[in-house]
Amino acid sequence: MTQTLTSDTDTPMHAAFPAQHLLHKVLEASLDAFMVLTAVRNAQRQIIDFCWLLANSRMQTFTGIESSALIGQQLRSALPDRRLTGFFYDFIQVVETGQPLTQECSEMIAGSRHWFQVTTVKLDDGVAVTFRDISRQRQAEELRLTLAAARIAPFEIVLSTRTVQQSAAMDRMYGLPIRPGPRALDVYVQHTHVDDRAAFLAVFDGASQHHIPRELDYRIVRPDGALRWISLRGCVLQDRADGSLRFIGSLINITERKQAELSFLESHRQRSELLAMLESLLDNAPIGVAFFDKDCRYVRINPTLAEINGVAAADHVGRTVGEVVPANAAAVEPLIKQVFNQSTTIANIEIAGETPAQPGVTRYWLLSLYPVLDQHGTVLFAGAVVVEISDRKLGEQALQAAKEAAERASRTKSIFLSTMSHELRTPLTSMIGYAGLLARRLTGKQLVQAERIEQGGKRLAATLNTVLLFAQLEDDQLELDLKALTLAHELEEAAMFYRDQAEAKGLTLSISVEPEAATGQALLDHAALQNILQNLLSNATKFTESGSITVELAAADGWITLSVSDTGIGIDQEFLPYVFDGFQQESVGLSRMHDGSGLGLAVVKRLVDKMQGHIAVESIKGVGSCFMLRWPLLATAD
Repeated sequence: MTQTLTSDTDTPMHAAFPAQHLLHKVLEASLDAFMVLTAVRNAQRQIIDFCWLLANSRMQTFTGIESSALIGQQLRSALPDRRLTGFFYDFIQVVETGQPLTQECSEMIAGSRHWFQVTTVKLDDGVAVTFRDISRQRQAEELRLTLAAARIAPFEIVLSTRTVQQSAAMDRMYGLPIRPGPRALDVYVQHTHVDDRAAFLAVFDGASQHHIPRELDYRIVRPDGALRWISLRGCVLQDRADGSLRFIGSLINITERKQAELSFLESHRQRSELLAMLESLLDNAPIGVAFFDKDCRYVRINPTLAEINGVAAADHVGRTVGEVVPANAAAVEPLIKQVFNQSTTIANIEIAGETPAQPGVTRYWLLSLYPVLDQHGTVLFAGAVVVEISDRKLGEQALQAAKEAAERASRTKSIFLSTMSHELRTPLTSMIGYAGLLARRLTGKQLVQAERIEQGGKRLAATLNTVLLFAQLEDDQLELDLKALTLAHELEEAAMFYRDQAEAKGLTLSISVEPEAATGQALLDHAALQNILQNLLSNATKFTESGSITVELAAADGWITLSVSDTGIGIDQEFLPYVFDGFQQESVGLSRMHDGSGLGLAVVKRLVDKMQGHIAVESIKGVGSCFMLRWPLLATAD
């Protein structure tokens, strides 16, 4: 439409004014909408409206009225509901201040929103207004901001020259300095991960396949060494102007998404491996495992427990304990319900019962139950671990029976030994007494025989006394009278008898008492201590053919220590662990070189233990032995 410019005489301006006609053509050729308004004032010289003096045809876009129909009309009356009237007070501001004003506005035109830059300048007592369409610039800026927010980097590659017209976002993504000019494609290839370069270049090959979308997720290595995942999307298009093939595409930084995917895949892989391990463990575990719902129904059972029950695993699922193993339901089902009701773990409950696998046979198990919880702490299932202990239980029963039998045998033995000792000791005492009387009246060979009878009787009496004492110790029937005794005095008393025996064999018996031990006391029984000392001195004298016997008494660190050493035959290292066992001798049978019952050291050990002491032995075969005893030191007499 051609806009006609008019004056107050309604005569076409271009007919009277060639310059105005030229201006008309310029304004009509402009891409901008343009109008000139003059102020309408009241009697007080206040602006109450504006009147159109000039408008080109593009103003119809805003007003919806042909430009020629606008000339002479007032703004607010002609367009009372239009967006244009919103500039009314802006126009007044420009007229009154004389300062130009530039602002932006938007209008819905043909169903789409357009943005305009509105420039208003003062012209006499009115304004000249220009509306410039900046929709493309705004859309480009919005696209730029959107791409930046979405981390999208557009680019274009001229395939024939392998040059990239990159965006600043693309350079930032690669960590490269931002520059306006194009870059060679090889620059970006060099920063592509070496394992992804072939796939990256393959995207741009096959240029003849126009318009076919290409996609690739690949890795780049930035100059600082950081690894990024990039998603490339685009296709090859032909430029209409020069016919060149160009790849038009965009890049998106998907590092976070890829890391999340890789983390998910790794987590999924780990979970899969864990489930596989748990499945394998469940299927191959030598113990029974099962899971129950709140109604005591089997949800899952492993082969071991199915074999224990004697029912196929598949025949357990969906059935209660009472339906599968009725004999055990009364013991097991209340425990399962307790796990659900109290969310508690029940460990190592012994269960006895029968199963279809072995009807009529009582079997034993250890049952442990635990709750399987969801993320909210609700019990989903009750897990059960079943360990069969039938063999162990039968073994324990057999062991207990054997123990009881051994205890009965031991009691019988002790009773027998005690009874026989008493029965033998009575006539033996008489025999020793009569042998002594005979020895005092006989001479010569008869005297020797009487003395042998007396010595043999005393030896047998000592053996019987030892056997009786050992039996009392074994049955814990010996009562001790513990008192504070001075060991130096007790030792001298015991040594008096054996000093003569040692000298008779050509041995030296020496006693050494350290000053700290001379008055040292321990809580001991007099008879028991004398028995200990006599046994040790008797053995030292018996098993030493030459050399010496040394007894030492010392006190230190709260203990009083007694040691009896000899230069006798010594004890073999293999026999040392058994030296304190009852009825044990290193030489046995017909090869025995020394007499004795083998109970002396056994009695010594038990007496020392009963008086809260300790005894140890060191010995070298052919060199000698040393027995070391110690008791807690009570006090030192003044």
